[in-house]
Amino acid sequence: MLMLLFYCGTECFALDCEPVIEIFPQVSLKTIAGLKKHDGLAGLLNYGGKPVPVVDLCQLIDKRPSSDSMHTRLILVDTEQHLLALMAEKVTETADLKKEQFVESGLRLKELPFLNGVYSAGDKAIQYFDLPLLIKSLQDIL
Repeated sequence: MLMLLFYCGTECFALDCEPVIEIFPQVSLKTIAGLKKHDGLAGLLNYGGKPVPVVDLCQLIDKRPSSDSMHTRLILVDTEQHLLALMAEKVTETADLKKEQFVESGLRLKELPFLNGVYSAGDKAIQYFDLPLLIKSLQDIL
């Protein structure tokens, strides 16, 4: 299965490519009144006239906003209920990996339930990013 690799700082994550619709550079977002940065919502994206919530993955994982650089991208995904954009750093490569190749570490962070098993590739560790679990964890604000 094809997986999209992205980073938050130096940490690498893999997302199943199946729900990915489009990847594009950062654009100007509309702010959402009343939401705090720690909620992970960076704002709303205008996608073909439709407002699409943007979740900053670095804000959720590292408690800091994604860097404002050329390699930061928005990943538009279809969640089956609606469109959602994920903001992440270094969204530049894919890998042919199966979910079964990600080994459970024995650690589960209650505040990050969407981060699962780890795949080791030489000196690089890639953590599986579970999109359905992200959606479930954000159900109060999405």
